[in-house]
Amino acid sequence: MYFFPRLFASCLVFLILIVSPSHTSAQELADPGFELEKCWKYPVEDAGRSMIADDAVIYVGSINGRILAVNFNGEKAWSTELGGEVVSNLALFETGLFAVTSPANNTAEATGSLLRRISKDTGITGWTLRLADAEKFYIAVRGDVLFVISQKGAIVAIDPRSGHVIWRQDIAAEVTSEPVFAETNLIVPARGKKVHILLNKTGEVTTTRTTQYEITAITQSRTNDIIVGDDRGNVSILNGREKPLWKFKSGGQISGMITFDDHVIATSHDNFVYFLSLRNGDVEWKKRLAGRTTHFGSVGRKYISTMSLDEDIATISDIATGKTAGQLIFSADEKVIASPIQISGSFAMLTGSAIYKYSRNGGCKEIGQNK
Repeated sequence: MYFFPRLFASCLVFLILIVSPSHTSAQELADPGFELEKCWKYPVEDAGRSMIADDAVIYVGSINGRILAVNFNGEKAWSTELGGEVVSNLALFETGLFAVTSPANNTAEATGSLLRRISKDTGITGWTLRLADAEKFYIAVRGDVLFVISQKGAIVAIDPRSGHVIWRQDIAAEVTSEPVFAETNLIVPARGKKVHILLNKTGEVTTTRTTQYEITAITQSRTNDIIVGDDRGNVSILNGREKPLWKFKSGGQISGMITFDDHVIATSHDNFVYFLSLRNGDVEWKKRLAGRTTHFGSVGRKYISTMSLDEDIATISDIATGKTAGQLIFSADEKVIASPIQISGSFAMLTGSAIYKYSRNGGCKEIGQNK
């Protein structure tokens, strides 16, 4: 399974969305005072996997080892062939873009994975760091440190300017879902029903918590409580006590979670999205989807975006109520694979085959970007 990065989108407010590849203007849905336009669409040749943006350029990592850079006008800035496969999300620091590649599946020799620092301006690789091979990596920058966590449990802290290794750690167990990269700690869920908490500064494992079932999703509240979802459909909050503060039971494995103020939003293999109170785990609303969730992410501070296995529509829902605010309609078998990213008052969306940029209320026309 390929990586579906957890990208919590920047602030973006809109109430209605419906976009078809054959129809570039958004149709009005619930609120006639809002409309959305598709500014442009840029094809991604090798199946997009992850997306990130700075203040001028959108960067996309593809399955076949390509990094593509597209500016906010929908024009290609550069692309580079790294070889093998991009097996991580992307991270940014100053003038550098970071990604991990591994040899393609049909490569005869196993040479391990490679962390690369790539110039944001040219796409040229600067320093590289050899890593133990793994199917998937999670990377993030916190402060002046780049953290790399492999699916096999190897963790490395690196100086993003020089590529110098600051420390290494190994929890010696498979990482079962995307870790939490907090400001002072790494929170890593591992096979064996464990949650390991490491200090960012030294890599020391300060706490290991044991859960009842295997963890399939994890997040952290704004009060630093750890929320875990498991393969039996439970969502529970760990706040330093031996037993969870509360536990909520859904009808299927928990596939994703994000926090919103004093709530957590969870998706389950029972095809529901749940909006739970962090105080006591009560369900404040739930929403049924057409099938199992393949995409789940925040759209600013007011909306979430979901897409299920059995449809080609991304549904935008109001976080406060769970009601549908609008939909993004894509072509057959085109799936959203990353949360929206706000860019200069507009936002970008990535599917497996294209980058889309949208704007509200005539914004595309004002900047001459209807394409």
